[in-house]
Amino acid sequence: MSGNSLVLDTSVIIDILGGDQRAAAMVQDAIVYVSVISGWNCSV
Repeated sequence: MSGNSLVLDTSVIIDILGGDQRAAAMVQDAIVYVSVISGWNCSV
């Protein structure tokens, strides 16, 4: 890993909150950006 910033997908965040120590160690001391995809409902 180069640099000190990461973009996290929500699945990685779920892993970290679930106790995945390896995933938590990867984001330690990093600037973290969270990728969020929301549903879009467009009626035309």
